[in-house]
Amino acid sequence: HWLCKLNKHPIQYRYTDVNKGESRTEAFLQLSPIGKIPVLKDGDFVLTESHAIMIYLADKHGWESWCPKDKKIRARIHEYMNWHHLNTRRSSEIFFNQLMVNIGRGTPGMEAMLAKKQKVISDMFRILEFWLRYGNLYLVSSSKPTVVDLSCYNEVVQLEVMGLLTSIEKDFPKSAAWLKRMKDVPHHDEMLAPMGKFFRKFKLSAKV
Repeated sequence: HWLCKLNKHPIQYRYTDVNKGESRTEAFLQLSPIGKIPVLKDGDFVLTESHAIMIYLADKHGWESWCPKDKKIRARIHEYMNWHHLNTRRSSEIFFNQLMVNIGRGTPGMEAMLAKKQKVISDMFRILEFWLRYGNLYLVSSSKPTVVDLSCYNEVVQLEVMGLLTSIEKDFPKSAAWLKRMKDVPHHDEMLAPMGKFFRKFKLSAKV
């Protein structure tokens, strides 16, 4: 959605409430047999997985600044996106478990996972610092954000709003500066508004 906004590309956005089981209906499963969001329907073509969707849209519509055709940069994009699922993606797991604990719905398994959260977070940021070396302002590009930055930021910001990145400026200064730069990407506040609504629903305080 953010990528389309940035490129002024109109889409018909349909909200799917997974908490109400809307991603498990027969109609939805015809589009996404795994029952997960997001799903893109472009005419008769249906595509799942956010990374695949972003690359498809960028290639189809020529959004080269967000998904460059340069072979080395494109290889870096794929490198990050393969790494993302078992690394940056764990931010969402920490976020969800911390949320459940905060509202009194935690389980022993969640508590056990959260006991390791600082190592998980540190390991992730150690790699992000590596990618931001040599003065790179963004993860796979020296001067402009790409689909990689959008993907990574959407995960990492969840840790920030939960108050889990209090020492990031001291421990991971390049990543801290990158987070600040990403807040200047157009439509940032609009894209994060649903997260603020989510926090208000559970009567939690968060800086979104």
